[in-house]
Amino acid sequence: ATIVELEGQNRDLAKRVASLSAEGKIATAKSESLRAQFDSAREEKQELAQRIASLLIEMETSNKGNESLTAGLESAKKAASREHAQLLTDMVALEADLFEARQV
Repeated sequence: ATIVELEGQNRDLAKRVASLSAEGKIATAKSESLRAQFDSAREEKQELAQRIASLLIEMETSNKGNESLTAGLESAKKAASREHAQLLTDMVALEADLFEARQV
């Protein structure tokens, strides 16, 4: 091979090295961009996981509150039912007393 041929091959290799270097820089930039997107997605996932955990706690607290309210309503309903029954009993007794009073 002549010097001219070797110089030509050297130029071709230098161009190829420059091209590969440029491709490497592009690949590195893409990799960094993907890493940033990945990190951002991971942070969003962690925030969502924390929000879900918080909502689950709120839901559990709300359920306990609802259960407590339901128990209170049931208790009030039973008390009202007992009171109603007592009022009916008292009314019957008053009716009987009135009937007896009229009989005299």
